[in-house]
Amino acid sequence: MVIGTHGRTGLARILLGSVAEKVVRHAPCPVLAIRPDDEPKPFTHALCPTDFSEDSRQAIDFAAELVQPSGTGITLLHVIEAPVSYSGELPDPDLIRELDRRSAAQLEAWAARLRSMSSIPVTTRCRVGWPGAEILAAVDHDPSIDLVVMGSHGRTGIKRALLGSVAEKVVRHARCPVCVARARA
Repeated sequence: MVIGTHGRTGLARILLGSVAEKVVRHAPCPVLAIRPDDEPKPFTHALCPTDFSEDSRQAIDFAAELVQPSGTGITLLHVIEAPVSYSGELPDPDLIRELDRRSAAQLEAWAARLRSMSSIPVTTRCRVGWPGAEILAAVDHDPSIDLVVMGSHGRTGIKRALLGSVAEKVVRHARCPVCVARARA
């Protein structure tokens, strides 16, 4: 499904709502959200944020179908959400290093799987921070990224209210098209 989005924030979003976000939340199929000023063109470099869930794996497989084989490729990104104490301090640096090491190994395993299925170049990145902010920063930092393909757990109700939706935030704020896919039931 392809849907347009204005990326409204603040009062405009509260008053007008976001049809695109509601569709992303409830659609049983992948949803490609594009901005009105996006020019139709083949995708050459996709950023695929992953939390190592089945939804993420589905999104990565879908990205391999969307990105042109002659393009820059696919970048897999995992964001480590480090627990912060009430004082605002990060946990032991050794814990962060260990989480980074494990995440990098898992990312590389996923990249190797993707490389075995496709001739598209695959790179990996691991970051520490808040997933939505780090995804948007990666898109803003690398102008070659022309598509974000990510999974969504499709949370609704109290779970969505408590946990938020990284996918919806990225759809709202990304400067490029965002495709949200979830694992087929």
